[in-house]
Amino acid sequence: MGDGPNSIIQTKQDLTKQKGHLLHFELIGAHEDAPANDAIELWGEESTRTIYQDSVIIDMIKHGEKINVPETEQFSPHDLRKELYAGQQQWWIEYGLDKLITNKFTGSNFVDIDAGVIGETATANTNVMYGGDATATTNIDETDILTLDRISDMRESAKFGNLATNMRKIFPIQLGNGYKDYILVLHPYQVEDLKRSDDWKRAVIDAGNRGPENLMFKGTGNAAGTLPTPIAYWNGVLIYEYANMPTATTWGVGGDVNGATGLLLGAQAGLLAYCRGPEWREARGQSYGEYFGVGIFCLMGFDKATFNSYDNGCIAIRTAADKHYNN
Repeated sequence: MGDGPNSIIQTKQDLTKQKGHLLHFELIGAHEDAPANDAIELWGEESTRTIYQDSVIIDMIKHGEKINVPETEQFSPHDLRKELYAGQQQWWIEYGLDKLITNKFTGSNFVDIDAGVIGETATANTNVMYGGDATATTNIDETDILTLDRISDMRESAKFGNLATNMRKIFPIQLGNGYKDYILVLHPYQVEDLKRSDDWKRAVIDAGNRGPENLMFKGTGNAAGTLPTPIAYWNGVLIYEYANMPTATTWGVGGDVNGATGLLLGAQAGLLAYCRGPEWREARGQSYGEYFGVGIFCLMGFDKATFNSYDNGCIAIRTAADKHYNN
């Protein structure tokens, strides 16, 4: 995340200083037309950039835990109040924030405990690729798994775009490894399909010596400073594994194929409007204050960037994917 256009998720914090319920974001299109030489009068020949716009609505996200039985604090050998704080912190990292972002990136709503939509209604992915020869989730079969060639296809599509299919050119981001790269986030099942393939094994061998100097893994340790370590680097794409990527069990002609969705991400793929929080609040319930609880509150909004109704910086990759064990 960052406040500039070189970030995967561009953030704005204007609402920390002013009232309002939404923030506007702008993307200024890049110039790719020809220059003028000395014989051409520049006045009247200037380029005009297209400015795309999107907005993000903020909403409250909150979650809490409590010690349900007053005597529990006395009977337990643990510091239950610290446990509550640790549990809420873990919830916020792994669900409250990450689930919100993952859902929106893959076209699913982020909902509350009553199934109400938090923030804006999610928009379907406009840039989608599939494993193997599949053209939709309805005709994916078990052989349409993720391959290294398909990752290269995604990178090529991102670099050049496709006006015929309304796929915008996606700009890579400058990371700590000194290169401008794309980020690919995959479900562990997709990663295992990659690692167990002959193409992966051959690529690792062809990439050189074993260990961190192998070209498949070189530079992944300092990819972006604070980011977790990628599992591999392939053709300008840093590959990450993330267990919360969405899965499906009803794809295919017969509705019985298991699958997963991954994301290739570039600059300004997502937009985050921040207002307040996350902040902690302690509460004592009814009954003479016997019960102790702690909650986490955050007022913010996130959305996949869809400038002029088309995804700006992400490509969804949907492939067959299933567990590789029987228990």
